Amino acid sequence: YQQCAVEGTNEHQIEASKRVMAQMGSILGDPDRIKELAEDFIKHYENRVDEGSTIKGKAMFVSSSRLIAYSLYKEIIALRPEWAKIRECEEGVVLSDIERREIKPMERIKMVMTRDQNDEKELYDLIGSSDYRKELDRQFKNAKSNFKIAIIVDMWLTGFDVPFLDTMYIDKPMKGHGLMQALARVNRAFKDKTGGIIVDYFGLSARIAEAVNHYTASKGRGKVVLEIEEAELMLIECHEVVKNMFHTIEHSEYWVCEPLE
Repeated sequence: YQQCAVEGTNEHQIEASKRVMAQMGSILGDPDRIKELAEDFIKHYENRVDEGSTIKGKAMFVSSSRLIAYSLYKEIIALRPEWAKIRECEEGVVLSDIERREIKPMERIKMVMTRDQNDEKELYDLIGSSDYRKELDRQFKNAKSNFKIAIIVDMWLTGFDVPFLDTMYIDKPMKGHGLMQALARVNRAFKDKTGGIIVDYFGLSARIAEAVNHYTASKGRGKVVLEIEEAELMLIECHEVVKNMFHTIEHSEYWVCEPLE
């Protein structure tokens, strides 16, 4: 809203938008709806795993707010308490000594978001510190980690590359470049993977079509003039992809070694 004001949106328009968003939050966060959402998500996710439709069972669920994400998490755990149990690695896998040092015992489902000082204790503890979130980043990118399902709000929607991630559930209003960035999380090529699955709980089909049409009409270049923030997000994303491509190569001495080295 601060950015809208800077760009010329008047106070009445901002207040009207806030009222609409508050109403939308009430609908999306309705307890009965959250319960149905959790049931449908579990059914769909487990079917994909049982059918072998997912490569490594990695999935993202995009919620519209932190509190709605937390409500969804609690509903899912109530239905699948075993998903909250800490396990050394994914089921049926034997780890080498090196892998045991890299892979941390973890639950199957985690929330990935920043803490708020006003969070209730349980939520505050579940989210963890910034260092813990960095560990979640590493574990989600490890194919053998037991951490398979990430419930997110804003984090990991850009600049986060997991080639074997193939399923995203969206329950949040999104559009334009931000929507395209989110869709790209599950669209990375990986071995026999040719694309990902988007499960749309919000009703984004028109916005997806609009974003894709804009992207293809510009031949993948997007807008001719980018805002600094957009360009920065794109740079961060590309940098993350390159880092993952070279993740086995030690390159920290690159800028100080001799040319032959």
